[in-house]
Amino acid sequence: MKTLSEWSASRLPFSLFASPGDQVDAGIFEYFRDSAPPAMMTARVLCVGDPFDHDDADNPRFTTFVQDGARIEYAGVYSIEDARRL
Repeated sequence: MKTLSEWSASRLPFSLFASPGDQVDAGIFEYFRDSAPPAMMTARVLCVGDPFDHDDADNPRFTTFVQDGARIEYAGVYSIEDARRL
């Protein structure tokens, strides 16, 4: 599991620290959830408020997390449309 304290100590951008599919702790999830209003948030999926990049059609893509019970996973970078299908 990737933790907020490990990420802070690494001094890496999150995109280099974590890989899609990595389990993350609540501290990382809360950091991203609270850093800006979410672009999209459901009971299961969080798309972080600021776009990470844009796809070929210029649609914004967001750092995305999926929560299943107590397990929180970094899903990767998704458009809101694609994140709704997670």
